Amino acid sequence: MPYIPEDERSEIDLLVAELLEELDTLGRANYAITEILQGMAGDLADYHT
Repeated sequence: MPYIPEDERSEIDLLVAELLEELDTLGRANYAITEILQGMAGDLADYHT
């Protein structure tokens, strides 16, 4: 692991925390979109049967 000066570590920690928050948001959005698409697929299947 490369050496990171102490004064840069807090900035990196903040950036990593922000990135993790964004990834969490994307994960939640992905889950919601998947649920919607599965519901739509179910509706289409019901419509065609």
